[in-house]
Amino acid sequence: MDLDQMMTTKEAAEYLELTEQSVRLYLNRGTLKGHQFGRTWMIALEDLQAFAAIPRPPGRPPKLAQN
Repeated sequence: MDLDQMMTTKEAAEYLELTEQSVRLYLNRGTLKGHQFGRTWMIALEDLQAFAAIPRPPGRPPKLAQN
């Protein structure tokens, strides 16, 4: 893992033009790949580029279904 190619959730949010909260939601769902170190998420630039290439509808991501 090359730390020069890693981004924080704040940097990833700026890159993807999303909020940090949305980035964390995608990370928690597994939709966006990342590595968690304690409470801090780090996302590889390669994974951000792959995520950005997937078309998504505008607006908020749908809520997870409650069990």
